[in-house]
Amino acid sequence: MVDSKEIIPKIQDVRDSFDKARDTYMRKNPSFQRDNDARITIYSKCVGIFDSALLHYMFRTFQLPKDGWWDSLSGELLNLGVSDRLFLSPSRDDRVQIMNVVDSYWSFSAFILLFSSLESSTRIIIRSVYPGAFNDGRAANLKDIYRRLLGTNSSKYEDLIELLRLGRNTMHNNGVYFPEIKGDNRRIKYKSVTYDFIDGQVVQYGDISRLLFFDIAPDLLSLINHITDSPDVRNHQQIRDPSR
Repeated sequence: MVDSKEIIPKIQDVRDSFDKARDTYMRKNPSFQRDNDARITIYSKCVGIFDSALLHYMFRTFQLPKDGWWDSLSGELLNLGVSDRLFLSPSRDDRVQIMNVVDSYWSFSAFILLFSSLESSTRIIIRSVYPGAFNDGRAANLKDIYRRLLGTNSSKYEDLIELLRLGRNTMHNNGVYFPEIKGDNRRIKYKSVTYDFIDGQVVQYGDISRLLFFDIAPDLLSLINHITDSPDVRNHQQIRDPSR
């Protein structure tokens, strides 16, 4: 796991870069609605994920390792009107295991949520800008959707998109790769690192926090900028995000 003094400032920087990109885009396109236009909410959803990740890492750093926080839970439960018998304070060895599980949970959750925000937003955009295309934005083949939205820039992001897609699918299977077609093994090279997706095996991502916040997030922002700045997308009158 990346050290807290390194990961917390990095997430803050990434979060601020998405926030700045959103504000810049809004200034260029003042008629777009901040709260429900998909070209704006695609940034907002990512900012919210980074805010949640920051809260996790601060809680993980400043509260979870401390005996005092664990010791306070019994009293907090009683103040809530819940019997403290429901909570048995774990041993220090058990706490280490709990913290490892919590770290894994948050890192993989952030990975899935970022890709989900990107995918859901691009489907909204494609549905509005190119009505009827790709089964009205419902098609399973994401590569074609991104090629349409990114145009000549699509090749730049192919490895990133495939890593996100396959990574999301494996995380739904506790990290094990189960392709739709048996034996359909894949090898993705991203940022000079090779990721092997082998049928029935756990995928090795290395430090998922470093991969997500140091490598993927900046490229994801560049990808989103290319989508929202493409002429067909930018010139569309309104692209309402139905989730908002």
